[in-house]
Order: sequence, then structure tokens, then C-alpha cells
Amino acid sequence: DAALASADRAWLLARVTDGAEEARALLEEGLASEPDHPDLLTARAALDLEGGAPGRWVAARGSIQEALAADPGHLGARRLQAWMWAQEGSPVAGDALRRWLGATAGDPRVSHASRVEAALDLATVRVREGRSAEALEQLEALRGEAHDRGRRLAIEAVVRADLGELDQAEALAWASASAAPGDSLPWVQLALLGEARGGSGAEEWARVAQVAGSGTDLAAVVQALRARVAAARRAREESAP
Repeated sequence: DAALASADRAWLLARVTDGAEEARALLEEGLASEPDHPDLLTARAALDLEGGAPGRWVAARGSIQEALAADPGHLGARRLQAWMWAQEGSPVAGDALRRWLGATAGDPRVSHASRVEAALDLATVRVREGRSAEALEQLEALRGEAHDRGRRLAIEAVVRADLGELDQAEALAWASASAAPGDSLPWVQLALLGEARGGSGAEEWARVAQVAGSGTDLAAVVQALRARVAAARRAREESAP
């Protein structure tokens, strides 16, 4: 079928294109010939999420819904949908991620890295839900995993702290900081652990401000602000008579 061939060709070219605008043009070209192509719709949704335009999440959600209407079992669309739910704190995110991991076990079309990232997303959701034991079980299955190691260690540090295992939490946070030196989350954890032990966490909060201060995403901005607030509080306490 000529239309299908044209859409598939646009999809393949978009996957290997470096420029976002060129990739978007190719996706739209393919969708013009086959508007229900689930791969193209999912790729367009992912591209929307990478941008900073207002309403990008609404646009991405619409494309995902179209992709799933065309192919309800589309793995890429289901994964992106689950990721968005996790980012938004949706109560259905955990089950969506669990189903996706079950559906992709042993599937040669899904990379090992993608499954590791989904498992870490699931562990994060379980931590957010206060289900630390389930999060730990998920992380134990990834023991020794090299991909996204810094993030895995950071999540486990949070879990261990929730379980009251402060020594192990601190060791994991230091390991995470070593594995991902540009990430501020381990330093936030170390500062909080220092405060939990009765200290000020001053050096760690200073490190948070240093690392997160150069970030451009919202999480980095929030962590930098939190570090400055903590530093200002300590300064007031030290100067109080």
C-alpha cells in the first residue's frame, strides 16, 4: 500500500533525525497520508513533551489517545501514557506501569533500558503512595543494574530513610551522588538526613544550591530555592541571641 509505505518511511526517517523541527515535519507528512498511524502519533506526543510550548501536555495527551484508539495495545503509547500519569501524580500510574512491565517482559521490541526506566518510575510512584515495601521489592529486582544507577540508588535512599534505616540511606545517597554528580537529589537527601540526626546539613544544602542552581528544569529550580531557604534559616538561628 503506497500510503502505508509513505507513513512508515516518514516514521523511520523521523527516528534518525537530529533536529526536532525536521522530525516534526516528517511526522506530520506521514500523518497526512495515514492519520491513524499509532507509531507516528506516539512519536508526535513524545516530541510535544520535549518542547516548552504552553498546552504541550494537552496536545500530547490527545495524540496518545488517538494512537490508542488506533491500536489499544500499542506499547509505546501505553508507556508514554503511564509516564505522564506518573509525572502528574495520577492514582492509576502505578498499575499502568505494572501492566506495561508485565506486557513487555521478554518482548524483543522493548529495550532493556526502557524496562529499567519504567521499573524505576514504578518504584517512585510506590514511594509517593507511601508503599515503601513494594518500592523496595521493585528496587531489589534491579540490584547491580548499571543503567540509571544514580537514580536507582537515590530512590532506594529515600525508601531506606522511610523505613528508618538512616545509616543505609546515607550510604546510598553518597553512592548516588558519586554515580550522578550533576544530580541535586542525593544532596537534598544527605542534607535532610543530616538534619534528622540533629545537624544542620549546611554543607549538603550548599551543595544542593550549587548543583541545582545551574539546572533549568522545575525540579532544579525548586531544589535550589529550598537550599537557599534552608541556608537563610540557619543564618537566622546562628545570629539569634
